[in-house]
Amino acid sequence: MVSGLMRISVDKRPSVPWISYDAQALLDMRLNKSMRMLEYGSGMSTVWYAERVGHVVSIDDFHPWYEKVKANLESRGVQNVTYRYAEGVEDYCSPTEQERDGGFDFIMIDGSYRDTCAQKALELINPGGMIYLDNADRSHTDPRDGDAKLAREILLAHADKVGADIRWFTDFAPTQFAVTGGLLVTLPES
Repeated sequence: MVSGLMRISVDKRPSVPWISYDAQALLDMRLNKSMRMLEYGSGMSTVWYAERVGHVVSIDDFHPWYEKVKANLESRGVQNVTYRYAEGVEDYCSPTEQERDGGFDFIMIDGSYRDTCAQKALELINPGGMIYLDNADRSHTDPRDGDAKLAREILLAHADKVGADIRWFTDFAPTQFAVTGGLLVTLPES
């Protein structure tokens, strides 16, 4: 609640993922410096992830926000983030050949085109990797964020097919005044 009031009143944003507190705690335990991460939708979380994994590829398509996050990364001297601005669904959802080299151990879907990102994440994730869909509880299509319901269905169908671990989170999150939902899919090692 306090972080939400600070965001509104003085434009102060906590440098943590704005996902369920329980999901944040679990990721804090599971992420490590040997991991590569893809973040669809950057934010104050980008620094937090960079402190926990070896390398972050972060993509955003809202230019004013991209510039704000870029300045934050530069002012903090963050060196292990490949950060870029993308225009359009294909550029946004498809990391470059260089960016995806080695695949990803963790993919965060918390930005635009969530349904397309979910489908692409299944191609990019390494065996044993984790995919987190933020706002997985949404049941509508948002012109900017894509179809969260379809993204959820894509991930759940794949999880069922390969026997992946599924974990739901329903909790408050930093800067939010309402409960939010998230879905974590952890793929089998092989």
